[in-house]
Parts: sequence; C-alpha cells; structure tokens
Amino acid sequence: MSIKSITIKSLYQNFYQDGFFKFEPDKPTFCIHINSLVNLGLSELGQTKKARDNMTNILKSPLYNSKLHLFYREINDKGQVTNNKINTCKNAVAALALYSVGIVNRANDVIDALFASPLFDKKSGLFFREYNSETNQVNHLIITQTNLWLVIVLVKLGQIDQAKRIMNSLEQIAFNRDYQLFNSEDCNYDEKKAHYNSLFSDDQALAIIAYKLLNRDDKAQKLARDLIESDLYDHQTGLFNRDITSGKVNDVKTSYKNALAGIALGLTEYQLELKMLQRSLTVNLYDMKSKLFNSSDKDQTKIPDNSMLALSALCKHIDIK
Repeated sequence: MSIKSITIKSLYQNFYQDGFFKFEPDKPTFCIHINSLVNLGLSELGQTKKARDNMTNILKSPLYNSKLHLFYREINDKGQVTNNKINTCKNAVAALALYSVGIVNRANDVIDALFASPLFDKKSGLFFREYNSETNQVNHLIITQTNLWLVIVLVKLGQIDQAKRIMNSLEQIAFNRDYQLFNSEDCNYDEKKAHYNSLFSDDQALAIIAYKLLNRDDKAQKLARDLIESDLYDHQTGLFNRDITSGKVNDVKTSYKNALAGIALGLTEYQLELKMLQRSLTVNLYDMKSKLFNSSDKDQTKIPDNSMLALSALCKHIDIK
C-alpha cells in the first residue's frame, strides 16, 4: 500500500467517530479547524464524496450555527458546544473546505457572514481573531495567517477584489522590510500585550500560495527565495524551523508548518528544495508504527490535520490553480 492509502486508513482508524475527526484518539473533542483541513485534504486527494459527506454532517451538527452562518470552535461527543467562540481563521478554513467539496453556497454564506460580523475591521480592511457568540466580546488581535487563509478562499470564491484588498493591507502592516518576510502573531498571545515580533514559516508559505492565486508570480518567487535564504530554513535537513522570535531561531520542525511550506514550494521554481523537504518529512516526522505524522521532531503527538496536510505536501495534489 502507498503512504497515502495507509495514512488515510490510519486517520480513520484512530480519529474518526460518527462523521467527525477527533482532536486526539482518546479525546472526543471535534474541532471545526481540524475537520475542515482533513476534509479539504481528502477532497484534494481524490476522496471528495467522503469529504462532502463529512462536511454535510458537520453542517447539520451543533458545530454550525445556521442563524449566524458561522461555525463554533468545537463540540464534544454529546453534541454540546464546548467553545462558543467564533474564530475567523477556523471559519475561513471551513469555507475553503466547503468550496473544495462543492458546497459553494454555504462557503459563500460563511464568508458573507464574516464580513457582516464584528470580526471585520473596516478601518484596516482586515479581520480580528474571534469573538464570543454570547457576549459579542471581540478579541481584536489581527493575525497574519488568519487573513492569508481569507485571501485564499476569497480568490477561490471569485471575490478577487476583496482578496487583493486584504493582501494589500497585510503588506502595509505585517511585512517586515528588514527580513523581507511577513511578521506573525502567535495565537496564544494576550491581546493587550500582543505585538509583531515573530516570523513563522507557515505564514510565509500561505503568503506564497496567496500571491500565486492572485497571479503575482514575481512576489511569490521572491518570497520563496527570501524564505529559503532566511534562518527559517534548515539547509541540512531541508525542513523549515518553526519561527524566529525577537531575532532568536526556534529550530523545532513541525509537520503542519513544513506541510504548508511543501505545498507552497510546489508552486515555485524550488523543486529541489521541495524534494528534499518531502524526503525529510517522511524520514524525520513520519511514525512508521502508527502510520501518522508526528506533530514535530520533538513532539510525537498525533493530530489529524497535521498528517493530512503533510500527506498533501507529499502527494502534491492541493489544487490552487
């Protein structure tokens, strides 16, 4: 069996329950972010019917608020909402998954609802992190990755002008001209103490994908080059380090960030670097016993979306054209 087949089989055996993918095998928590990325990957790897059935099931579940046309962060196995935050990034990824399985009308509903919600900052043209659906209290943190996912799904849905506006705004407030890379915000930062002091490898990858979708090939190629020439890239392993924060390199190699980097490199001229990354993903991050990818080279936790993204990077089947 191929690594694709055995990994997908293992994902179902370890995480699948009643139409959802669990956060962990022994933790019956169902997160919209994880389920969206897994189903996006399934669709792009040729299992669109399964992915569509899963997303249809999610739309009928308490994860989806049909009045708001938005998703909560998570529910438990009893169908109870355990986190009622409405998170921009997670809804953007959910919309992308809905688009990928052909439920385009619902994908548009989600995006329209985000623009109409307290999450859209008309002043900056960007989106805040999340808000509490009961109190309407907004976390005003503006996260680079969140807005890059929005650019990607907006282009997919044909809302090109909106996508360009968000990308232009990101370039104005989040592009680090010293590093020639995008600054990042850690989602764990306290809103009141937050400031851009990090560079994440996956944010650069998403920006490369966004530029390619917007037909800005020159910017995509330049960003890919600057990423590879930066300290985020480990030339010895061919993998990308987690981040640079306050000038210090965090050399943890995560499957999530390297998977997105692999998908991005596949769209550029850096095919040798892509092949080296793919090889290192399997050698350094794939657990042959469980047939799943470790979260990182220093953490053997298995999370389903990490494995699906890594598998997508290996198979190069993510459709962004």
